[in-house]
Parts: sequence; structure tokens; C-alpha cells
Amino acid sequence: MNKERKWFLRKAIGETLAVSLVTLALIGVDLFGFVATARSGVEDADPLERVVARVGRHSILLSQLASQAQMAAMQSGFRPETDEQAHEFQKEILRQMINEKLFLVAANQDTTITVSKQEVKAALDAQIAEISSRFPGETAFLTALASEGLTLRDLRRKLKTEVEGKLLRERYIGLKLSNSSISRKEVEDFYQAYKDSIPDQPAGARIAHILLTFTPSGVTIDSVKNFARSIRKKVTSGVDFEALAIQYGSNPSGDLGFINYDDVTPEFGRVAFSLRVGEVSGLLRTASGFHIIKSINRIDDSVRISQILFPVIATSADSALIFGLADSLKQELIAGAKFAKIAKIFSADDDTRRTEGELGWFAFDDLPDEFVDYLSTDSEVGDISGPALSLFGLHLIRVLEIQVATEITFETHYDQIRDLARSRKSDLMIEEWIEERTAQVHITIFSLE
Repeated sequence: MNKERKWFLRKAIGETLAVSLVTLALIGVDLFGFVATARSGVEDADPLERVVARVGRHSILLSQLASQAQMAAMQSGFRPETDEQAHEFQKEILRQMINEKLFLVAANQDTTITVSKQEVKAALDAQIAEISSRFPGETAFLTALASEGLTLRDLRRKLKTEVEGKLLRERYIGLKLSNSSISRKEVEDFYQAYKDSIPDQPAGARIAHILLTFTPSGVTIDSVKNFARSIRKKVTSGVDFEALAIQYGSNPSGDLGFINYDDVTPEFGRVAFSLRVGEVSGLLRTASGFHIIKSINRIDDSVRISQILFPVIATSADSALIFGLADSLKQELIAGAKFAKIAKIFSADDDTRRTEGELGWFAFDDLPDEFVDYLSTDSEVGDISGPALSLFGLHLIRVLEIQVATEITFETHYDQIRDLARSRKSDLMIEEWIEERTAQVHITIFSLE
């Protein structure tokens, strides 16, 4: 691999190194056995928590390296074909993780670099929301957490240090690069050095979608509600709460341990913290379903609770109604109905509904798997296709704009090349700084074997 292509690969990898093993476990990624390697330590703590590098007083664990390598491979599209390639890939990820630790050490030493609790909380909320968005609903997200032996509070605690460190690093790097600029001559020199490695602009399409989720009908909701009421009657008649949680509840049900108010949704917190010790709540409806909550203990600002959860999930009959709605809306759109208006009324995607359903540009060679059968180089502007089935529901897709494959040249794509050149210059400045810091900070790297 020549140095230019290696730099582009490193750029792709470097943008992925803020993802925890928790995230990978939840989204179900399993490439090259990286996560399997880390998970193998669940029954034997030594492999999982083995230190692979130390940067000053900071340690990097095998589990952290495994998760970062996994995500970097997935997002960069790199697929090692041999054990040697996989090993070199892990070494490259470890090198970048060590560099990140160097920045963190420097940021902690610089008293002018700070992040507030509010900033950390906002970034943490955004990270949790991003992870949650990978699931079809809050119930599926919480169930996935429970299957990993985690609560939402556990996830927040695991991610907090990681998120805070990322904010500090970004602020420090931003300060270091604040006075950086680039001339046209530097852009020209960059282009001459890297033009053979800059990929051409691929054929693709700018698309919009309407997302229809499989929501439970009123009949389904009433059925679950009535069943939950019948179980609560058993509780009030003296049947053991924990036994009922095991027999009738869905994960996470049973003893949830101590929680703080901020660990749960506001509606759940209001009920849980209003109960006296030993008291059982009425039915509570949240996005996760219906809850029966019992207060077990209270210490200061924390309460220990148990719950019985009854998720409200769409039935096959409910799903059939959504398929019917999708077909009906598709016919209206083909007949000339305004896509933006239909999206505003019916789409369940809050982020894109405000922008007339627009999802942005996608290369035809890099489409989401769910869209492959509905978009191609034969697609035309205005085409309506779908419904495409995904974990999130059904998608009706409209082609807004088509882009043919184009060769990247200095004259036609100067702005893009300038941005790449500026990025490369910043990387060189950072590399020089890293070399200086490496000589000042004690770094120990252990065998990955």
C-alpha cells in the first residue's frame, strides 16, 4: 500500500475511533472475530481486560482495541484477507488510539481547555440517541441493552468518560489548528502528489424518503393494557411481584437496582420517585410499553425499583395495515401528489420530515442494503419506488437528482481538493506534534498475540 492510499485509509479509520464496545454489541457487528475475541473474556476476565498499551497513566484495553478495530473496519470498508493483514490493521488502530491518549493527556494538562457538565451531558445524550436510532424503537433498544446485561444507566456510565475525553481532544486539536490556513500553491502541490489516489466522483442519486413504522393499532394497545391490568390485580391480591415479573414481564423486568432520576425518562422517573418503599404503582404507559413499578428501597437521591414491563408491539394484522397504507400512498405519489406534503403528514422520520424527506446523496455502489433493489444507474429524477423494508419500517423513495460518474480534476473540483489539502496539512501538523509528545510521554506497547 503506497503512502498516499495509506493516508486516505487512515483518514477513514481516524473518523471512527469514538465508538465503544457497548455500541458494537448493540448494533450486532461481528467482523473478523474482533468482537468475538473481546467477548471471549466475559467468562475469563483476564483476556477481556488485558492491557495492550499504556500512555503515561492511561491504559488501553484489548476490549477497547477490539471495538475500535471492528468499527473502523466496518466504516472504512477495509476487509483484511489474511491474519497478517488483520494484525497490521489492529496495530494501525492501536497507533491511533495511542495518539488520542497523547492528546487527552495534553488537554488535561492545559488549564485553558475545559468542558462543562452541560456540554458532556449534551454530547452524551446525542451519543445515546445515535445508538438508539439504530433500533426500530425504544423497546427494541432497551431489550438489546438488557440482553447485554445493561441498563440505560449502565450505558451512560460506560460512555461518559469516553465522551468527555473526545470533547477535550477535539477542543485541544481545534486550538492547535486555529491559525492554520492554506494557499492555492499548497493545494496545487497536494493535487500533484495525490491525484492518482483521489477517487473519482461515483454515479449516485440524491433521494428523499417517507418512513412508515409498524405501529400497534388501538386494538393491540388495549389488549396489552387489559393484560397488564390483570397482572396488577394479581400483585394487589398478594402474589409475589418478582415471580410475576419473571413469568409475565419482558426484559428488562424484575429488580433494576438503584437508579437516579436522570437515568430514566421523565415520565418513568416521576412515578418511580413518587412511590413509598413497598408501594406498587398503577399502570404507566411509556414508549417502551406498560409498566408496573414497585419501590424496594431508597437511599438519598436514589431509589431501588423492580418493574414488570409489557411491551406494545405491532401484530401481523397491524403490519398488514401499514403495507396497505404504503401501497396507497405510493399510488397517490405516482398520480402526482406532492412528496413533501405526504412526507410531512405521514413520515415517522422526524429528522427528514422537516426537510421534505431528503436523505442526501448516495453512490449507487454504496446504497443501504434495503435500497439496492429500488435504485440503480437506470433510475431517473422523479422516480417513486418502494416500499423498501428495513429494521425501521417501510420506505417510499423518491429520486431528487442524479449524478453521473465524474473524473475529479483540479479545475472542476477545486473546492473539494482544497478541503482535502487542508485536511492533509492539518494531519501533518498533528503528526509533528505527536512526535514531540511521544518523546515526552512514557509509552509502553504490549504484544497483541
